[in-house]
Amino acid sequence: GLMCLHVDDIYWAGDRSFDKEVVQALRDKFPIGKESSWEFEYLGLLVKAELDEMQRMFITVSQRHYVEKVEAIDVQGTRRQDQSMAGKSQHEAYMALVGKLLWLAGQTRPDLSFLVMRLAQKSSKPSVADLHQANSVLKRAQRDDVYLKYVHVPLSKLWLLAYSDAAWANLENGKTGGGYIVGLAGDTEYNIINWRCRALKRVVRSTMAGETMALGDLLDEVENVQHTLKQLLGDHLHAVARTDSRSVYDHVHFGRQVGEKRLLVELQALREAQKEKRMGIEWCSSEQQLADALTKSMVAWRLINVMKTADIHNMHQSAAKPWTHRRKTVSRPEVARKDIPVTMGFNERSVARRR
Repeated sequence: GLMCLHVDDIYWAGDRSFDKEVVQALRDKFPIGKESSWEFEYLGLLVKAELDEMQRMFITVSQRHYVEKVEAIDVQGTRRQDQSMAGKSQHEAYMALVGKLLWLAGQTRPDLSFLVMRLAQKSSKPSVADLHQANSVLKRAQRDDVYLKYVHVPLSKLWLLAYSDAAWANLENGKTGGGYIVGLAGDTEYNIINWRCRALKRVVRSTMAGETMALGDLLDEVENVQHTLKQLLGDHLHAVARTDSRSVYDHVHFGRQVGEKRLLVELQALREAQKEKRMGIEWCSSEQQLADALTKSMVAWRLINVMKTADIHNMHQSAAKPWTHRRKTVSRPEVARKDIPVTMGFNERSVARRR
């Protein structure tokens, strides 16, 4: 069994012997105010255990109740493109909202991580336009029914699968954004257990440098997860990291020369990890890059599909992906773009200006 403790809140999972020998001893020793199972809230996370059609148990974790209580910033009477600085009260409201969104993105919504990171970078001097952007991210979080699903994976088939990505010079002051996702994998099962999205520690000169540093950050995280799981499971899990940078893959596997000397140390660390079988490094296409949404502003359909199904094969699941116009929402499979009137969502003056 396993037990987690936060102040006086206890979360545990285990078999009947663990309940009888460990948990019952706590019940006898300390007064228990409330005890719940199958569906409950723990530190703002809604945890539900359910059975699928094959009577196999799975667990979902979401923050639906939490995000519904978050209030948007009052921006009445302002314009979306207003670049003037926010007032003091608006600044305080912005800081509060970004803090709540950071908690959401860090606990159950990796699909929002990049958008929230961009908002956090503006925290010192947000503009009125940034206030509108923060409200838009909150609206997306409240609108989309997104959660993390966890399914059973036999220990004999358990391994670590991680994705790393970077987007060169896509942040403030020429900084490069990097991100990774780590999950417990089986045959097709994929349980996301950790992710991170942030600006890399230094300004880099090329896309390859950014991808290398992001992969180096992932190596540190994978080794930490391996050490933790070894204490829990008693076994060292095999780990594989996937990158969509062909140049990084070639340098790690074939030792090709690199022009930027500061990259030599990072590349050598990745080569050693590959050689010592601490973390294998594989190449994947951009369409297979699960961490893509952690470095770019996009609707993370591939990531959301995997989050909600815990199946890596559902990354490319076809679905009706709604795209929102200013006045109307249309599903792509139902209405093609060419069938939509030119004037939809625009007033006559703006259409005339475009013409």
